[in-house]
Amino acid sequence: RDTRVYNVKKATNLVNGTVLHPGETFSMNDTLGPRTYARGWKPAPAIIDGGARSEDQAGGGVCQVSSTLYNAVLKADLQIVYRRAHSNKLGYVAGGLDATINTGTIDFKFKNNTKTDILIVGYVKNNEVHFEIHGEPFSGDFDEIRLSSKYIGAVKPEGEMKVIVDETKAPGYKKIDVARRNGAKWQAYKHYYKDGKLLRTVTIDTTTYRAQRG
Repeated sequence: RDTRVYNVKKATNLVNGTVLHPGETFSMNDTLGPRTYARGWKPAPAIIDGGARSEDQAGGGVCQVSSTLYNAVLKADLQIVYRRAHSNKLGYVAGGLDATINTGTIDFKFKNNTKTDILIVGYVKNNEVHFEIHGEPFSGDFDEIRLSSKYIGAVKPEGEMKVIVDETKAPGYKKIDVARRNGAKWQAYKHYYKDGKLLRTVTIDTTTYRAQRG
């Protein structure tokens, strides 16, 4: 949708050019500001009710920006201060490697734990979000970080489907408002390389996407 693309480009442009000094913490919510119509954000789908459904909200779609930046930050070996996954696994990023945000409640934060300034460069090309983090070369024994994740298993819904009786409807009427579905657990990893050779693998986090009883 054009409005979602607009929001993604607006958010990417707001992050682009950010300079973080050593020890400073970046906040996605502080950088973007409140996502409201009065501040120029457009309506686009956003996940609500713990992943049960979606609705149009001002600034919908900006989590693609925070998730892409999260991946770049991991590859830059910067310190994650706060990250929270979505309720549902999303199609545009691997399981366990997303980062959701919400005005006033859920943020994505990371710290410049290096000894020099870093510059964040962000842009949208062919409707894809790109982020680059510029700074001094890695100071450890590695020269590259790659990411991966794997599916661990399903999370089963608790209880039977919730049934609401609407006596204004004719006998036999039935409508599924929220479909019953399994959740899932994913494990994410950082792989440290030197000259193309794998040195070690570090576990990042275990992410649980919610099940829906329906």
